[in-house]
Amino acid sequence: MATPDAGELLFVYGTLRPGGRYWQEFLAGRDLPMSAPTRVADLVLLAGPGYPLAVRRHDLAGAGLLAPDSAAGVVGEVITVPGGASNELLDDLDALEGVPELFTRECIDGLWVYLATPATVANLGGEILTHGDWLLTDDPSRDAWEQVRDCPYGPLPSS
Repeated sequence: MATPDAGELLFVYGTLRPGGRYWQEFLAGRDLPMSAPTRVADLVLLAGPGYPLAVRRHDLAGAGLLAPDSAAGVVGEVITVPGGASNELLDDLDALEGVPELFTRECIDGLWVYLATPATVANLGGEILTHGDWLLTDDPSRDAWEQVRDCPYGPLPSS
């Protein structure tokens, strides 16, 4: 984790990445320094209901899942959140991510990462995305999310 003066380092791997559903609303236009796409090797990416779930590889066994050797970590970007704004922005992102019920924000190798809780994995976790990159997925729920989010009556019925 960075010092308060330098800012906090946040690893974004799903809907908060550039091109992701929440990038524009929460991070675009803030002039936050960002890395090129990078990979966190100790994590595995699962398809969730319109958003990805990152978990530590060793935690999958507790959820009754085993990550194949071909699961090559999780792809995302590292964003530097300035020290003065970090508490407010990270608090907003914690609320978006459903901390602590759906996700926890944990420090891995000096990076803040949102990890799915065991209950979230058990209830919502789908297939393991061995490529590790949410933006490469063709999961229909990813494309249909805007319809579900904007529906005033809750999620649309399955067809």
